[in-house]
Amino acid sequence: MEAAWAKADREAENHKAKMAAKEEARANREMLLQPAAKKPKHERKVHSTAEQRQRRMRAPLPGEDADNEPVQQLRVFKDDGSDVTYARAVVEIVSFLQDYDQEATQEEVRRALGIDLLQQDGMLLDELEHHPRIERIADPTSDRLRYKPPYGVRNRGMLVHVLTNAQPHAKDLEPDALRPVLRSELNPDETYAGVDVDVDELLAEGRVARVEPSDKRHTDFLLFAMPPGRPAIEEVRALWRKERVPQGTQLQEELLKRNLRSKDELAKRKERKAAELKAAKERADAEKGKKDRTGSIRTWKNTHLGTSDELSEMFR
Repeated sequence: MEAAWAKADREAENHKAKMAAKEEARANREMLLQPAAKKPKHERKVHSTAEQRQRRMRAPLPGEDADNEPVQQLRVFKDDGSDVTYARAVVEIVSFLQDYDQEATQEEVRRALGIDLLQQDGMLLDELEHHPRIERIADPTSDRLRYKPPYGVRNRGMLVHVLTNAQPHAKDLEPDALRPVLRSELNPDETYAGVDVDVDELLAEGRVARVEPSDKRHTDFLLFAMPPGRPAIEEVRALWRKERVPQGTQLQEELLKRNLRSKDELAKRKERKAAELKAAKERADAEKGKKDRTGSIRTWKNTHLGTSDELSEMFR
């Protein structure tokens, strides 16, 4: 009896192990059959003009020292007893100067924002002087501040002046030469409302040239003054279109007649062209694996039909 019970226990354990192995194999199969996780679709969020402006103002601008911890930790106090961070105070001051659209005295800034620019022993005013969007104007009585847009473009007149004087190789010219303007830096939020329309008009009029990057993934481009030259009038362009250009040997004769080419130059050009065509043909034949044909007559195999002479005589 005990032997029977022991045998039953062993069989139960074996069955349990077998079922566990089957369950593990099933779980592995389900894991392999599960579809791969799909990549999340790219979603483009559209921001309003106000949001874009605030985001640009919060981001470090060129020339701004974002790692200057003493400045970033500076607390700016207001007349109502509250205090804000230096970065927040800069956003408010720049926004006020841009909306004010003229030189503002320290007192005018204080009345509008409640910020005394001379606090912290003048440290705040000294730091604002290095900000790329703030221009500090020295005055015998009180220094004034003014908003400084990119490239100094405040209106259409300044835009025309900058773009019609920007040189493509400004670094190789005089130190005060205007360098090319990056189109993305002329945005309405930091310059003026109609800058996009004015840039398109200057391009259409031919007063400004544009250079696009070789990488087509980038949509930005450079703007600079159109190279000096006198544009051809439409009548001259019409004459060019009507003029027929000679072809083949007639063109060579005209070139020789007007001493634009010599016979040696034309002969050398003909040799170069023939060599290029031959080399191109050899490369094409090598790629296709073709064998050069020697023109030799192959051995006659269909002897039961007669000789080649007999067949030629038959089908004359």
